Amino acid sequence: MGVAPVGRDQLGKGMTDKKQRWQSVVANFARMPLWSAEEFTALSAGHDPRIVHAKSAGFFFYLKDRMNFLRRGIRAGQIKREAPPAAFIKWAQSCGLEVDDELVKAVFPPSPRMTTALETAARKDMRDLVANSPDRLPKKRAEIISDLRARHKGLTKDAADRAYESERPEAWKRGGRPRSK
Repeated sequence: MGVAPVGRDQLGKGMTDKKQRWQSVVANFARMPLWSAEEFTALSAGHDPRIVHAKSAGFFFYLKDRMNFLRRGIRAGQIKREAPPAAFIKWAQSCGLEVDDELVKAVFPPSPRMTTALETAARKDMRDLVANSPDRLPKKRAEIISDLRARHKGLTKDAADRAYESERPEAWKRGGRPRSK
């Protein structure tokens, strides 16, 4: 059971958090089989295509420039005026256009296999850290987890926590010195 479509009249009701509203819009549009060029232009800039307000002249020209760029891609035959969400995002990324991160994650959710590969690599880094620090870890847990996530883009906090917990020696888990082998 997915997220119910959000109508224009429902956007503000019960959703006080701007991020929560945006996630709802993204979830709604990510499920759609086709987007129009206009919808993609607004979504890729982080705005609901049903309600786009030109808050400033700069923002208006920013959207206009994005739409003009997209229209040129359509005329060149690189993308259709209506296309699946993945096609628009791949096209934009191939052209070097920025696309809202939440939108990319909703259209291309990370696969479990990718997460497992990242976690495996993080565990290897953790093993190397433990091997090079026989008496104690050189950094605090939060710093190590932050370093693992920075080194392995896309690694979730939970996966980094699991890598940390699975690879540190038992003696450290109890708070004592590691056992000698």
